[in-house]
Amino acid sequence: MLGPNLLSAALTFRYRKRYLNPTLVNADNKFALNMLLYIGGVLFGSNIGVDIGSSSIKAVQCGDGRSRKNIVKAGEVELPRDTVVAGEIRDVQTVSDVLRILWKENKFHGKTVTFGVAGLQTLVRQVELPWEPEDIFREALPLRVSKDLPVDPSEMVLDFHPLNERDVRGVLQQQSLVVGALNSSTENAASAILGAKMRSRRADYSPFALIRASTYCDPDFVETPGAPEAGEERPCQVVVDVGAQVTNVIIHDSGRPLFVRTVNAGSDSVTRALADQLQVSFAAAEYLKREIGLGQVVPTSLNQELFNELPNEAEKVAQQVINAMAGSLVQVSRESVEYYLSATRSVSTITRIFLAGGGVLLPGYLERISSELQAPAMFLNAIEQHASARVKNNPVVIDPKYSTAYGLAVKVK
Repeated sequence: MLGPNLLSAALTFRYRKRYLNPTLVNADNKFALNMLLYIGGVLFGSNIGVDIGSSSIKAVQCGDGRSRKNIVKAGEVELPRDTVVAGEIRDVQTVSDVLRILWKENKFHGKTVTFGVAGLQTLVRQVELPWEPEDIFREALPLRVSKDLPVDPSEMVLDFHPLNERDVRGVLQQQSLVVGALNSSTENAASAILGAKMRSRRADYSPFALIRASTYCDPDFVETPGAPEAGEERPCQVVVDVGAQVTNVIIHDSGRPLFVRTVNAGSDSVTRALADQLQVSFAAAEYLKREIGLGQVVPTSLNQELFNELPNEAEKVAQQVINAMAGSLVQVSRESVEYYLSATRSVSTITRIFLAGGGVLLPGYLERISSELQAPAMFLNAIEQHASARVKNNPVVIDPKYSTAYGLAVKVK
């Protein structure tokens, strides 16, 4: 079972300490007021998840009580290029404007949200440190892991998720996944949400939200309590999330996170390579990529308007480029999983691969990664499994692009 939303406690502690000095909270200090709402948002409740990606913003709203896993609303609005780059918000005002459009078009109930942080603005490390109570462990993290960080600990929000404990020469050691996010990434997201006249309830690490989503969508999910005993082997599940600019490879054991790797490459790298090779627009290259797919037969008919833009033999050249570039994304996923499996003795086999993000919709991608990892693969179709009829019948809503937003919205089991 996946534990509490990561980063929430650390952010609450930091913002209370830094921003909630009474002398700072006044009508002219909007950011301090937002931090009050950030911490106090729990009083309002929130079942809306917001995924601010490189190409679009997606939001999902889930029900309450027994219907907590059911999706009642979902929507997406595209972002102008370079507004968000590899998880970094570079234009806060534009993100605020797009959020307002998203709310207006989809009529979400409420304005208190959980947002995700991911991409190159975050890091994850596995550490082993002497056991301490949770609050003391969290507060001491900056000092204890400072040597493993690429920046000064004061520039990051740090939190941890315990994996297991073991006795080393009479000293109880705790193995944990430490997750960090640059202050700028969380503050920019919170500021953008405030600019849209909304409240930030909490931040969550997006790969962990994907783990949560996969447990709700796994038809064979069986909750496994606690960490495995010494020598015990358990099956694991893999989530591969291919966004426009970033790919996440995540391994978990029935919701217990084991491994996360973030790669600075996504589906846009395939499109850009096509556009450069064929000397065509990004739109034409994107269309061709989705029509041909990975290892697919070249289609006999293409959109005539875009087809006129393409040079002779473009389809065959495109197929070679797609196989090379998209194939490399599959290879990165396979190598990441193989690295983890070779480094641990607690995992016996992969039972399922979940595919999330718009990049996995490339024709042939599911079949290729299933073959490479020798395990059954499925799209993380939260909307297909848990959405209301009204959401399912919306032709604009495409799975599995909403996987992260769903994981942010749905409550922990």
